Amino acid sequence: MHDQASAPAARLRADEAEFAVLALLLELPGPAQWSLSELALELACERRTVRAVAALRCAGLVNCCEEFVFASRAVVRFRDLLCAEECAPAVAGDAGR
Repeated sequence: MHDQASAPAARLRADEAEFAVLALLLELPGPAQWSLSELALELACERRTVRAVAALRCAGLVNCCEEFVFASRAVVRFRDLLCAEECAPAVAGDAGR
């Protein structure tokens, strides 16, 4: 019974670590790339960081070059689209919606 309850919690922790890694990689202004050890220091858990980076890499959301990790072009473009949407002035016809 305990194992059933802990599986979703473990998945949530893994998702949170992946989210944290992506947030750091996409932070503006900030470094375009982080070393794996820098990310591990920020997340305070090397094992969780390594797993998060591996999962994000498998999903095509980050790339690695030696010990450095950086967001994929697709993720950076998605961030730019989100920022453009949030920062765009309201269109006159949309103001009443």
